[in-house]
Amino acid sequence: MDFGISNYYGFYSIIGIILLIIFYFIRSKPKELSVPSLMFFLKQKKNAKRNLILRRIRLDWIFLLQFFILLLIFLALLEPWVDIQRDLVSDNIIFILDISASSQVRDINGVSRFDAMRNKAKDIAGDRNSVILIKREPIIALTDASRSEFKNFLDNLEVSDSSSNIGDAILIANELLYGKKGRVIVFSDFKNTGGIDPFVAKSVLLGQNIPVKFIDLGRENELRRNVGFVNAIFDENNVQVFIRNYNKNTENVKLYLNKNEGRIFTINGGDLEIINLELTGGFNEIKIEAVNNDFYADDSLYLVKPIEEKINVLLITDKLSGFLKAALTSSGDVNVVIKEPPVIPEDGYDIYIFDNIENNSLLPGTYSNFKEKLQNGAVIINSYKGIEYSEAKDLLGYSVNNRISDNNKVVIEQYNDLLEGIDFGSVNWYYNISDYKGINLASANGIPILILNEMGDGYVVYNGITDENSGFFLSTSYPIFWTKIIKELSNYKEMKDVNLFTGSKYFVSNSVGYIELNNIGFIKDYGISANLLSDLESDLGYVKIVSDSVNEYSLEPVLDYVHYDLTYFLLVLILILLNIEFLHLKLRGDL
Repeated sequence: MDFGISNYYGFYSIIGIILLIIFYFIRSKPKELSVPSLMFFLKQKKNAKRNLILRRIRLDWIFLLQFFILLLIFLALLEPWVDIQRDLVSDNIIFILDISASSQVRDINGVSRFDAMRNKAKDIAGDRNSVILIKREPIIALTDASRSEFKNFLDNLEVSDSSSNIGDAILIANELLYGKKGRVIVFSDFKNTGGIDPFVAKSVLLGQNIPVKFIDLGRENELRRNVGFVNAIFDENNVQVFIRNYNKNTENVKLYLNKNEGRIFTINGGDLEIINLELTGGFNEIKIEAVNNDFYADDSLYLVKPIEEKINVLLITDKLSGFLKAALTSSGDVNVVIKEPPVIPEDGYDIYIFDNIENNSLLPGTYSNFKEKLQNGAVIINSYKGIEYSEAKDLLGYSVNNRISDNNKVVIEQYNDLLEGIDFGSVNWYYNISDYKGINLASANGIPILILNEMGDGYVVYNGITDENSGFFLSTSYPIFWTKIIKELSNYKEMKDVNLFTGSKYFVSNSVGYIELNNIGFIKDYGISANLLSDLESDLGYVKIVSDSVNEYSLEPVLDYVHYDLTYFLLVLILILLNIEFLHLKLRGDL
């Protein structure tokens, strides 16, 4: 404990205490009276003179109160402070818990890493507890919970089949503790499969004076064995699956495809086996069996092969563009039907495209009628001369204003898979658009020229880059762009689009949003699957780091000096004594 003062000029205030003492001993001089008939008073007078000093220092409550008040004022003017060592962080704990697939591994006693972590976390819970879960994408699962709330959360927590992003989870803890005192405890086997290195993230927190403790869920002396799927590569109809033997010895592995008779093959210790398999349309399950295997999340592979269906596109135009038709059919996955207005069939199509529409060729209400089609499909409106006078606003939700005759380069505003590798070149003219709704994908001179807008569970697209105002149709990017946008808007799926990693998120629709894929298996309602497929996560080898064992760790206080300013405390005492003095004078009758 350290003690000190901040204002040395406060020593001058001791003069007030000295003056109080001096004034206290000053008495008025007594007058002598001659009383001859009372001689016995003379003896009392002599005694009074002998006790003069004692009478001057007799007990006086007012003097004592004023003395202590001045003494406290003197101390307060010195602005005293004290530094005391206290543990301010152990009551506010951020637990970073590894619920990735490897936490399912059991020790020789049959206790999983997940259960060992959960039991230890309950034992060391603080008054305030927050939880960050280590998965492929770490999340904050609990904040500032009491001990009972924290334990109840742990009782309901379930392990996932995800990979582990440890470093990013630690950085989230840094943001969670911003401006507050607390400590971070990380439970993991420290097999980091993505993101920043955990030790780099730890150094960031230590630089912010945040205590970080690593608790290892693995054991150095325990040999964990595993054989499992680590990768899959798709082509049009087949899949290449990669199986790794993490053990030192050769393993005989039996493989089953859709519960058919298994085939046996041998994998040497540490080797990778690549097998080609032909999938049937729909859901395919591949499993392996090995004798020496302690990890089961990578023993099954769930693969979906989408049933091939062509995308039906209705092209509505008064003047057919051969380049547009060729671009639409170039992939072989699109069936194009061409119709001239005003009579337009409205049912049975995934995508509707308006292109080269002449004035007054569309019947009134045509655009507004297509709003119902947007619940599942999409409408693309290619800009055309006279569109500013049409009813396109009824469908777009915004106005296409005056035409601007100015040559400008088309600039991509949103870089994504749809526009990757696309070069639109420039446009000779374009329409002025303001107050648009949706996402501005590309612009010319700051004016939106390619706009994507969600409407229900469908989309409406305004495309201001046409065969009439640009040379884009002569570019090699032209058919690529149209193939991409048709497949994107029609929700066309390839095998790589429906076979996903555990821990990732899948976009269902505009109304449902995203779902998180925590466990391996099929999600048949959406025609997708989730698999681990992580070479690092499947490797159960021990990672030697500076950490504590989960079974041996105990929470120790982290002491730090806390600065206390005593001035306010002294001022409170002064106010209390002043009130006591006032009450004493009131009761004595002096006020």
